[in-house]
Amino acid sequence: MSTKKWLIIVDYQNTFGDNAYKWSSRELYVEHGECLAESINQQIDKTKQEWNLVLASREIHSVWHMFFASSYKNKMPIIKASTIDLSKWLLTSKEIEHWTDEENWLTALAKFSVEELKAVVKSNGWEIILWPNHCEENTRWTEYHPMLNSGLIDIEVIKWQRVDEHPYSAFWWIDDRWLSLENNLEQNEINEIDVVWLATDYCVNDTVIDGLKIWLKVNLILSWSAGVYPLWTYQALKNMEKAWANILQ
Repeated sequence: MSTKKWLIIVDYQNTFGDNAYKWSSRELYVEHGECLAESINQQIDKTKQEWNLVLASREIHSVWHMFFASSYKNKMPIIKASTIDLSKWLLTSKEIEHWTDEENWLTALAKFSVEELKAVVKSNGWEIILWPNHCEENTRWTEYHPMLNSGLIDIEVIKWQRVDEHPYSAFWWIDDRWLSLENNLEQNEINEIDVVWLATDYCVNDTVIDGLKIWLKVNLILSWSAGVYPLWTYQALKNMEKAWANILQ
């Protein structure tokens, strides 16, 4: 069987790659992320020359997301919180066990009930990580970074805009025809993917693992990817290697 390959660019958006947001409490700028644009653009050109396709994912959220620290009183987003005091940026089932809709620790931003929250926390292994507000709908934070040659993207998939999920993988996302990434791969008879950009320890990791689950050959181009936390990035790379991903420099 001949190889038909896609380049998948995970979330090259302003929210992660524009250093104007470096000191913002609402964004998730990844240090030096914008420096990878030239290399990724070169890979886009190479992909096009080989008659393969370029796919990009984008993340979009509502401001009242269950996984945003701003939905809760006395909670900090993980990017700002101390790594020693886990309670500041984790929400556990034990914390909300006695919460009610009449008396709770939700802020005015939280457009969901306590019972809905309890179900989500339970389904996520009894705790969830709380993030700063990012990729908010109808803002330039959701747009592609201006240094990315986004005009050469063949297919785009956008994350489901649900307040009760924070799926990191591109396989959770849909394109403008309401087709999932897996549907797109099947329709185009793709059997190999190259994955680049960020974050290596979250969205890239989950995209790589989900690609392997449907028997794709998956290559992570490490030098064109970036992580949020060094330790978690190291652990994610070990996780991907164990699952038989090809880690390329």
